[in-house]
Formats: sequence, C-alpha cells, structure tokens
Amino acid sequence: MIPLATTTVHVTRTYAGDSVDDPYTDPVTPYVTASNVRAVIRIGGGSAKLVGGQRVVYPATLYCDPCDVLPGDTVTDDTLAQDWFVLEARQRNHIGFAFVEVGLRGVEGAT
Repeated sequence: MIPLATTTVHVTRTYAGDSVDDPYTDPVTPYVTASNVRAVIRIGGGSAKLVGGQRVVYPATLYCDPCDVLPGDTVTDDTLAQDWFVLEARQRNHIGFAFVEVGLRGVEGAT
C-alpha cells in the first residue's frame, strides 16, 4: 500500500478473444480489471509537433496499491478523467510498502 495517494484510478483491459476468433468481425470487449485503486501519477514533460496541429505526448509514472495491471492496458485517472496507455508494470516492495510502479504514456491532439 502506498503511504500517500492523490487520486484513484481504474484499469481497463481489452480482451481480443481466443486465437480462433476473427479479429475483423468479432468485437473486442473492454473490461475493468481494477477500480478505485489509490494512486499517485508523476507526469514528465515532452511534446512533438505535427503538420496540421500539435500532438503532445506525456510520459508519466504511476505508483499505486497492488492491482492487476499489464502492458497494453488503459489506466484512467478518476479525478481528472484522463486516460493513460500502460507501457510497463512492475511489482515493488520497498521498506515495507508493497506497490506497483507503472510506466505510462498520455497523448493529446493530432494522432
């Protein structure tokens, strides 16, 4: 458990089906793997400009209570209603605190 939380998050995973499912006709089913998870999001900085608009990419790190999160999931900040793409997730245990450290990427603007 993290000692101090500034927000809560929920984690959504998109299940693409079994390997025999047709990815072109079978719809993907998103589902929530964890909700109301205490967390802190530390946002880095950076941007990339594109012709016809601006695309801003935000690297960030999420520290949260232990939960089910995997690369490729979507984390939503419940306070700001902002979605983040999960790049990596690691279980950590430091000085008696068990938590998950998650590398995130947020994108706004032109895609």
